[in-house]
Amino acid sequence: MSDFERILIHIPVGIIACLLGYLVPGLGLAFVVGFIIYELNEDKHLIDNAWKDIRGLLWGMGIGGIVLLILNIKGLV
Repeated sequence: MSDFERILIHIPVGIIACLLGYLVPGLGLAFVVGFIIYELNEDKHLIDNAWKDIRGLLWGMGIGGIVLLILNIKGLV
């Protein structure tokens, strides 16, 4: 799987994290921390450069944050 594909498949995880953080901040934080711990543990055993998956999470959180900001400015959330 290419680096680009790994980023793409983890963007939805970041968007979900952003949405959870918006709805219940503690749950969003727990989700992100759990995901990062999972990825680092997986990397320890598989040595598959977990940072690529974490980068996808961050891109998804950035996209989700921008969408929430726009919706907030428009008064929709």
